[in-house]
Amino acid sequence: MARDDDDDFDDEEDDRPRKKKKKKKGGRPNDEEKQMAMFCHLGGIIGGFLLPLIIWIIKKEESRYIDEHGKQALNFAITVLIAHLVGFVCTCGFLSIVLAPITIIFSIQGAMAASRGEDYEYPMSFSFIS
Repeated sequence: MARDDDDDFDDEEDDRPRKKKKKKKGGRPNDEEKQMAMFCHLGGIIGGFLLPLIIWIIKKEESRYIDEHGKQALNFAITVLIAHLVGFVCTCGFLSIVLAPITIIFSIQGAMAASRGEDYEYPMSFSFIS
């Protein structure tokens, strides 16, 4: 049985407004997603936990890739903040001197992995946000 072209289900005649749903993208990240994920990691060096938090809050709904990298960077930044506070109290700042280069190295490694489109998990990080 042939189907008529004049049926009631034509999409062209449907004038109802449609809401655009923000979907989390899966698959390969595009260049913008890679760049924002990279900024999440580098933001931890410059702005502590604030820059990764801001980027993650703004972009987490748009991309799974940014969501995952943002959580990793934010968890690491919070872990480093706690380590600096404990180190300052317990060792009068000596531990903070040791932690600074380690933080920079791990953050740069995370940023490089994000720019290549790879996942990255910090080796010494507690999972506060999952």
